Amino acid sequence: CTGGNSTKKATTKLSSDNGVPNFSGPLYDLKRDLLWTLYDLGHMNKFPFGLLELGDCEEYRSSPKGEAWVSDHGMPDIDEPILMNEYLFWQAIQINQRLYNNAQTYPYFYAGHY
Repeated sequence: CTGGNSTKKATTKLSSDNGVPNFSGPLYDLKRDLLWTLYDLGHMNKFPFGLLELGDCEEYRSSPKGEAWVSDHGMPDIDEPILMNEYLFWQAIQINQRLYNNAQTYPYFYAGHY
């Protein structure tokens, strides 16, 4: 089998449909729930990208945990509660600054729209 155009068309069809990305809702739910389990067990304290993935899952397939409001967030100059999703991105920035000498840019990109 040479692949050729048929392989390219099949790959394109799986990755997008008229410019709109396809994703599986149940798969996002599974990923989100597994990441919450890791978060709750304290295994994401050193992994900003894990927090970013969790926040991303919550943006697309929110759960009651992701819709919670956080009052004790530690963000400077903000006295009101923030959504857990925003808090996850804030935690990723804090871990990046504390453990990775602020060398990662993605935490800022994810939090940039908040």
